[in-house]
Amino acid sequence: MKMKLKILIVFIRLLSCFGVNAQVRNSSTADSQFTQTIDGDDGSIIFDENFGNSDNSNLVSGNSDKKEITSGTPGPDNLDLISGIPELSSQYPAKTFCDICQCINETATLLFVDCNYAGHPVGLDTIPPWPAKLEEIYNYTIVIDASNNEIQQVKSFPDIPVINLDLSNNDIRKIDTDAFVGISKYIEHLDLSGNKLDAESMSKESFRGSLETNGYFHFNIIQLSFAKNRLHTLAPDFFDHMVYLTTLDLSNNPLAPLTQDFQDAISSIASLQSLTLRNIGLDYIPSGFLSTLPDLTYLDLSSNLFTQIDLQLKNLPGLESLNLDANLLQVIDETSFKGLNNLKNVSISECTRLQFVDQFSFQHQNNLQFLRIRQNPLLTWISPDAWPTQPNVSTNLIELDLSWNSLTYLPSSLLHSLEDWKQIQMINIQGNPWMCDCHNEWLIYDLVPMIHQTNPSMTQEILCGGPKETSLIKEEIIVVQQLTNHTQLQCTHDQFSFYNKDFIFHDEVLHNPRPRKQILPLALTIICVTAVMGTAAMVGYLYMEKKKRVRRTTRDNPTPRVAYIPANLARVRGYHRQHDEPTEHLATSFTDNPVENQNSIIRSQENNRNSNVENVDDQTHGITNINFNANS
Repeated sequence: MKMKLKILIVFIRLLSCFGVNAQVRNSSTADSQFTQTIDGDDGSIIFDENFGNSDNSNLVSGNSDKKEITSGTPGPDNLDLISGIPELSSQYPAKTFCDICQCINETATLLFVDCNYAGHPVGLDTIPPWPAKLEEIYNYTIVIDASNNEIQQVKSFPDIPVINLDLSNNDIRKIDTDAFVGISKYIEHLDLSGNKLDAESMSKESFRGSLETNGYFHFNIIQLSFAKNRLHTLAPDFFDHMVYLTTLDLSNNPLAPLTQDFQDAISSIASLQSLTLRNIGLDYIPSGFLSTLPDLTYLDLSSNLFTQIDLQLKNLPGLESLNLDANLLQVIDETSFKGLNNLKNVSISECTRLQFVDQFSFQHQNNLQFLRIRQNPLLTWISPDAWPTQPNVSTNLIELDLSWNSLTYLPSSLLHSLEDWKQIQMINIQGNPWMCDCHNEWLIYDLVPMIHQTNPSMTQEILCGGPKETSLIKEEIIVVQQLTNHTQLQCTHDQFSFYNKDFIFHDEVLHNPRPRKQILPLALTIICVTAVMGTAAMVGYLYMEKKKRVRRTTRDNPTPRVAYIPANLARVRGYHRQHDEPTEHLATSFTDNPVENQNSIIRSQENNRNSNVENVDDQTHGITNINFNANS
């Protein structure tokens, strides 16, 4: 009977999966009960069940203003019904994206799936399935953040409208073929940075789309990041399906030297506009590389090993932004930006070997708007002719950052007039050891007050670094400007010239202050040498004092001459030792004459016997006195 009831229950539930709307009540003899009711508004089904040991009882309702999908898998509607039957639930995984992660309706059209709550990942080790009610999510565009989890392999995504997918900082080592086909029509941003991918981990078929055009299955991706992986190269046809790709980040991969396959792969992306090759060990650009990218406008070559700005960049006439930070550049000259006449944004910072910005360095960069040359500890000179010298050519600078270098003078003729300086919205010259003398008069009384007027916080670290014989060192220049006038500034060099890199004068060489990083090792060396020399001097002094004390002791107490001492004298000396009396005087009168020595011994023995008799008399006398006192 029980077996028949169980078969009946399974049969009824299977019928309900295919849309049979009924309400079933079991008799009291049944082991389990469940009810099925129908929400008449939209036909969605509400289950109230107590069957088996399943913990997957969920509510999917279409009445709420804010839709929330909590469980299920892709497939027929209401697959949650099956999760209550142990025999069938193993075929449909219970945990979906919205069971494990937070599914949040950011807007009426945007669903945000957060698997990394405020930096606390949920521990995903694979891509979970999507909820069953797929028709409820097609009204949204979806953003998935699955970063900082433990995913090792990307297998496949269902056909859902994901526009932004973040899989960064996982442990991904493999991307299967057709892994992103389901989202290829929608995906625009894909972040795979911080994983363990190499050229063997994936192929062009891993990024194949679902729609074929002219033999290619277009992958709709626009922005792609492979930063911080293990890429040494890429297949020449790797990007064939990515016909809309505009932004590519390959930074922090061991790509140098660039293989021909890699060069061919990059050169094939005709739509590419932004390329990041930061910290890949690059010291030169191969001939012809990047020349087939006419739309490239942004190039990041920072943290590489360039000693000069590579001439191959002239093949990118459309380039607008160039980042060369943290390279080994030494000089910027007229050949550095040759052919790059459309540059608008240039950054050359943290180059520890950069010393000069020579004349005509930016003579053709009339469109330059943002220039950052900062934190270069050896940069001491900028030519007055570094910018265009034609009087009818104006600059378009919006931001000029020359902070934290080792500049001591800034020529006013760097730009044509003070009006050109005033047009710059942000000027930062902090952190340089500026010379507060008459040759920097325009900087002290014109430029710094102008900066202070527009942005007072940008003048706090504009300090005087010299001249060394004045009291202005480390004083804020804005204070110097307020408390002094130009007649009070030191002016001792009649032959001064801004065109002289070393500022060499007829009577003196004015050197720039030594960078702080070089002063510290020199000071430590001087201290160590001084300490060693002081220690050596102290040891020598103590040694000489010791020798003087030994010499003085020998002179004041000379060692007595001791000749042969016969046995009878030894007995006499032993007698004296027993009475704690010195015996050295027995040997003081010895000579080399044996007869005289024998006579001395005899005389000493007689003197000793007399001394013994006197001692005995003294002792007897003392005892007598004691007895007398006692009788009294």
